[in-house]
Amino acid sequence: MFKRFKPFSLNNLKVSQKLFMIYLLCVLLPILAINIIFVRWTIKNLTNQWKKEININFDVYVANIRSIIDDTLYFTNILYSDEKLNEYLNRNYANENDYFDIHSEYLRPTIYQAKNAYPQIEDVEIWHNNPTIPLSDGFSYINNNVRQTEWYKLINSSNKSVIIVPTFSEDSWRVSIIRKLDYYDRMFGEQDENAQHTYKKILKVDINLSSFISIIRYNFFDGELYLLDSKNHILGSNTLFEYYMMKPLITFDYNKYDKNEYMIFQRNLNKINLLNNWKIVGIFERNYVTGILKKPILFFIFVALISLIVATVSIYFISRSFSIRLSILSKHIRKNAKKKDFSIIEINEGNDEIGETIREFNNMSKKIKELIEKEMLAKIQRQNLEIERKQAEINALQSQINPHFLFNTLESIRMRSIIKNEKETAEIIKYLTKTLRRLIYWGNDVITIEDELKFIDEFLRIQNYRLGEKLTFEIYADEDVKNLRIPKMTIQPLVENSCIHGIEEVEGNGYVKVKVYKDADKLLITVEDNGRGMKEEEIKTLFDNIYCEKNDSKSIGLKNVYRRLQLFYNDKFTFSIDSKYKQGTVIKIGILLNNDIIYKTVENEEKSNV
Repeated sequence: MFKRFKPFSLNNLKVSQKLFMIYLLCVLLPILAINIIFVRWTIKNLTNQWKKEININFDVYVANIRSIIDDTLYFTNILYSDEKLNEYLNRNYANENDYFDIHSEYLRPTIYQAKNAYPQIEDVEIWHNNPTIPLSDGFSYINNNVRQTEWYKLINSSNKSVIIVPTFSEDSWRVSIIRKLDYYDRMFGEQDENAQHTYKKILKVDINLSSFISIIRYNFFDGELYLLDSKNHILGSNTLFEYYMMKPLITFDYNKYDKNEYMIFQRNLNKINLLNNWKIVGIFERNYVTGILKKPILFFIFVALISLIVATVSIYFISRSFSIRLSILSKHIRKNAKKKDFSIIEINEGNDEIGETIREFNNMSKKIKELIEKEMLAKIQRQNLEIERKQAEINALQSQINPHFLFNTLESIRMRSIIKNEKETAEIIKYLTKTLRRLIYWGNDVITIEDELKFIDEFLRIQNYRLGEKLTFEIYADEDVKNLRIPKMTIQPLVENSCIHGIEEVEGNGYVKVKVYKDADKLLITVEDNGRGMKEEEIKTLFDNIYCEKNDSKSIGLKNVYRRLQLFYNDKFTFSIDSKYKQGTVIKIGILLNNDIIYKTVENEEKSNV
């Protein structure tokens, strides 16, 4: 399939064609696509943001309306549960003076406190059928005219004790909370069937409609807002609000607004007490939304055109800067190939990749002649290099002879010591030979603990021979850890430090104890001595040297041990030093047993060596 389209490969197109394709695919189309997508995305986001802000305003309207209703209901609750008020309204008064004393002292102040505490309450009236109570401010008798009113019929026929309805009074509309004051009547009636007869009492609290209109009157967007009751009657609007207050209730007509020309937002007030099916409706012209978005759209189009013009001009001059030089380079190469004339290109190369190519071509042309002239010299140099390589191999072979000479010499000294019956000296020379051989011929990187401890034993015997009775040592290992494997030379540098820096620098006898054992999921290695010990500052300096990445002569033994442990086990080991000045030092290494190296088999080791 690839071969079928090979004639149409990009390699067959001219540079100018490729540059045009780059401009088309990487500049023109992406800029147009990105700007179209961005404009659509911005329009969508701005529209959503506008709707979100409208909904936020509606939330504010709802919260303010809830506050008015809740505050008014709170006041009605006070009167509803007022035991004194209930008692005075159910009392049979002997004369008007008896009533008006109570009216002035308690009844009138009780119901009129709302006008001072709640500015939205315009009037409070308690309607009753107690014939001994005369007509007075705030208290009215239920007569036939009242029984014919819509609000009285609703509360009288309703099984609810409180309702909210729009009412018309004194040439203006109001929102009234109508409530039966039957709390104590029902309570005493349920407790005592023989309770005395009580009178009907209905509380009517009028909320000024302007309180609701003032909430929706301030609209942050150009549009119409309406407050509707459960029958879609217009109770208020941010436009012509005085008209709606003075006229009979007008039903809101949804069909009046074409959905293609208007956007309708509606928020139900069902979550507010007693305002079931009441709602706030917002009407906004779609042209208003389009007008809001017109400026940003024009701005994005302008930015897109500017970007396209700048990109086109820039691409033209940038492409021209290298297309001309590529054409010159191509012609010069064809000329040199035919005539075998390696002349240089005389042009202002520039500092970009094409300029580098031209300079490299000029350098190549210069060096071709030099290479031809120096061909014989190059052959001689290659021969010299071959001779040097052979000499290096000879030197490497000679370096292998020196250790054998050293071991043979030590063996000769040991044999002469045996002949002279100096068995102790011969034994120490044997241990020294083994130690040197082990160090020179490294062999495996990982060995068993048993082999490591054998080497420690030989090393300590040499130190014991050197220090005499000043040094005693003890080596212990659990049987179940001897076949476990650790990196070679893990313990020896620790023992060497104990001998040289610990025991030698104190007077009197010293000891070195090496212990290897299991503790839960760890293999623990401890090296303890009663030597010089270290101060806290020395321990801190020692660890700084161990953790330092620079290679220096300070604490090289401990640093090598720590780095090898880190190399083999990563973070699956611990390394600690506990030392007290003039008392001794304990170095402890803990290795987690859940790793492959500690259980490495001989077969795997031999394969790794191969």
